[in-house]
Amino acid sequence: MQALCNINIKNYAGAVNSVNGALACFNIQKMLTPKSLTGAKTPEMVLISQPLNVITDYSSKINALPISVTDVLRILQATARERNSVYAVLANTPQGQTYNELLAKYNALIASEKAYVELSVNIISRDLDAQNLSSFDALVNHMKAFKPIDKSATSTLEVSNKIIAKMTALAVSLQGSNVSLATYYSTAMQKLISVNAYIKGYLATSGGR
Repeated sequence: MQALCNINIKNYAGAVNSVNGALACFNIQKMLTPKSLTGAKTPEMVLISQPLNVITDYSSKINALPISVTDVLRILQATARERNSVYAVLANTPQGQTYNELLAKYNALIASEKAYVELSVNIISRDLDAQNLSSFDALVNHMKAFKPIDKSATSTLEVSNKIIAKMTALAVSLQGSNVSLATYYSTAMQKLISVNAYIKGYLATSGGR
């Protein structure tokens, strides 16, 4: 399994569509269906995880790659929309093999969403630490263009919330050493706070459809 991870990373070449393949090395979910009906008849979900040191090593390698946060945010949005669609079908599916397969897919999509959220936050945070706001601006623009606004926006809001917290901490830490930069971060952050509040307000008034 470690060789598989190495292959994914070597073939990565900055292509964001390989992110899912690389992250799949960390956690693999598989449905196991019993061969004999004399035993358990319900498929079993098995989670295989890499050791923490391996996950940390691969995470750092992936996060160090020159990945466009715009592309990651697009994939995050698409994954969230697919998760919403699967949940809608799952809610109306009776217990059985189809239900279990849908549940496995739903859980896998949630895991992918979490991975894309973390990757987005890491990319933007890395750029902010380098006083580069290009990834931050990409997040703001992505949120402004988010349509339709529905429950799939919650993952992007999670990214936004974490970046607001990150920028707040940066601004506070710089108050004593670089007031102009602290003010710059605080002013820029207002753009994200504004679009964040708009999406949250829309979800609240629309019932979060």
